[in-house]
Amino acid sequence: MNINRRFMLLLVALIVLHSASSLSMNMGLVKAEGPFFIRADGSVDPSTPLIQRTGSYYTLTGNIVSDSDGIIIERDNMTLDGQGFRLQGYSTGITLMGRGNITVRNMHFQSFSVSIYLSNCKNITLFRNNMSENGSYGISVSESSGCTISENRIIDYTEAGIALSSSSGNSIAWNEVTRVVHGGTHTGIAIASSDGNSLIGNTVANNWRGIALMWSTGNTLRNNSIFSDTETVNPHGLVVEGQEGNVLHFIQDIDSSNTIQSKPIYYWVNQTSKAVPTDASTVMLISCDHITVQNLDLSKSYYGVLLYSTTDCLVSNNNIFNNYYGVRLYGSSRNVISQNEINGNDGYGVDIAAESRDNVISGNNITWNNYVGIEHQSSTNTMIQNNNVTKTFYSEGSGIVVASSVNVTLAGNIVAQHRKGIVLSSGGNTLSGNTITSCSDGLWLSSGNLLSANTLTGNEYGISLYGGLSVSDFMNNVDSSNTVNGRSVCYWVDQHDKTVPSSAGFIFLVSCSGITVEYANVVHERQGVGLVAVTNSTVRFNVLDTNDVGVTLRWCSGITISQNMIVGSLNRGIEVLSSSGITISGNNMTANGFASSYGINIYLHQGSNNVISGNYMRYCQTAAVYLHYSAGNIVSENDIQWATYSGGWKYGAVVLDEHTDGLIVGNEIRFNNVDAVCLVNSQNNNITENNIISNLRGIRFEGYTTNNCIYRNNIVESSLWLVSTLPNAWDNGYPDGGNYGIFTLTLIIYQVRHRTSLEVMDFGTIN
Repeated sequence: MNINRRFMLLLVALIVLHSASSLSMNMGLVKAEGPFFIRADGSVDPSTPLIQRTGSYYTLTGNIVSDSDGIIIERDNMTLDGQGFRLQGYSTGITLMGRGNITVRNMHFQSFSVSIYLSNCKNITLFRNNMSENGSYGISVSESSGCTISENRIIDYTEAGIALSSSSGNSIAWNEVTRVVHGGTHTGIAIASSDGNSLIGNTVANNWRGIALMWSTGNTLRNNSIFSDTETVNPHGLVVEGQEGNVLHFIQDIDSSNTIQSKPIYYWVNQTSKAVPTDASTVMLISCDHITVQNLDLSKSYYGVLLYSTTDCLVSNNNIFNNYYGVRLYGSSRNVISQNEINGNDGYGVDIAAESRDNVISGNNITWNNYVGIEHQSSTNTMIQNNNVTKTFYSEGSGIVVASSVNVTLAGNIVAQHRKGIVLSSGGNTLSGNTITSCSDGLWLSSGNLLSANTLTGNEYGISLYGGLSVSDFMNNVDSSNTVNGRSVCYWVDQHDKTVPSSAGFIFLVSCSGITVEYANVVHERQGVGLVAVTNSTVRFNVLDTNDVGVTLRWCSGITISQNMIVGSLNRGIEVLSSSGITISGNNMTANGFASSYGINIYLHQGSNNVISGNYMRYCQTAAVYLHYSAGNIVSENDIQWATYSGGWKYGAVVLDEHTDGLIVGNEIRFNNVDAVCLVNSQNNNITENNIISNLRGIRFEGYTTNNCIYRNNIVESSLWLVSTLPNAWDNGYPDGGNYGIFTLTLIIYQVRHRTSLEVMDFGTIN
């Protein structure tokens, strides 16, 4: 009995102890539907035993879970001590707006979008807080000053661990700011438009950008350690950016006690005649001169080397990899960048910008950078020579890009395996002796450049030209020493009464007259034959195979294009723009336009008094002949078959789109999977004596299409399709008469008619 009694007493004691423990645990957790407020009068609203107040000192006595914000503080001159308890919620953990002289310490924040938010505050201290699973920011500070953020541990965020915006005179010290979830574009510590802050002793790990100083000046960095593990994608340890031309945004006090991957950062301002030590992780030279950067391994920062307003420096024999910019020159002159390995950078291998002058980029191996190997913009008098620029990760990446620049010489470079090899989008530059190979587009060329002895081989397209608004936009000095796939380039300007060599691999004529282009074989170029402002010339007997456009004319007159074999053009077989008096006759045109949703065999835009006659056309997309915003053109005696529908609503074997006073006569239009003739907003055209058989439909009217005369056509179709209430004539009177054949006339109209379908043979005018 005594044993049983003692057992029962022990059991009761255990039950009581367990109940007390459970009660204690439940008292440490409060589930709130909204935030708690510490009001201006010092009260806690709503009242809770888990936030205790002793004068201006507040403590948490248990964990709090909120459905929204955590705690909003509306008073000054106080301390909130979390004593290690957890504040958990979904929006903002602690909000301070317009507050001063407050300390928040020893809190554990979890799952907020922003753990602590400060706006327009002064003298706030955030000390030894633990923040995890942040949605956007750990600590966000806006328009605040005199604040101290120290010894906090901030783990995981999608935007930034600590962010300062428009805030000055703050201290960020001895914090741990770390990402353990990889991917994204997050920043460890972000300082934006904020001056005179100090960052001391922080550990920043596994971020896309470690510490970023943006549009700010006069910040001091000491003893900060930036790390990236092997899983971090494209880490940029230290980022400094500023408003274009504002050197103050690059005036920072950053000494070599700061490290990336345990290697010192060398951020020099107004230094001269020095050599950077060989243990550097990144080198940034601001308003320096005669600095040597040599024999270094520079990686995992935003810049491998930055020269900002810096002159007469040598950057050579360095291994520069896995940064955003390998080497960047901004407003810097007379520098030499030579014999470097510049590989695998996330943005650009070498970037020259902002009125940089008289620099030399020579003998570098620049490979596998993401966007551009060498980008040159808004700068002058640069020598880019003997560099090996190969491969970009980005599918649209380029080897060398020169934009808004003059007096740039590209000589002896090897450029290979890019979407675009060399891009010259500005004039006044020289290309000499470069080899461009295995690119989708070898050379993109603007006007006013000098080209000699360049070799283009194995590119999908050799030379491509930027379109222009005037003839001068196509003027270049390109001699026959340039070759495409071993054949000479024929780029003639202001030549007259000559014959293009049949061996030419590229043909482009500007402001020429009396030129004959015959027996050439041009394969896979942007244009097989290109003519700009050319008069009284002939293109005949050529084979133009799988070019983007077989023949393209702009601002031309008196041109005859005859008896050419034009096949497999990816977009258009023949393109005639703003030209008149052009004759296109007797050409064999097959399978043009199949790489484009709106491919066209012969396209005529803003032209008049042109003749398209006697051509043999098979297998095209959208239209065999498309007349657009033009007048007075003739389409006659062409044999058009097997055009196919590819999308849109303006399609047909012959399309008249905003066309007037034309003649469509004597054509064989058969077996097309599009309308035989489509008229869209077109007037006063004659369609006569055509043989229209077994097409998708015979004739289709759309929009404001009126006063056209359709007569003496042999129409054997399933239907004609008219979307119009406007008058068009179907009979030209005696002796021409009407049309004949077997078809169904389908009227799709916007006013009520008595008849919508009619079997007819020889019918008169329909109004």
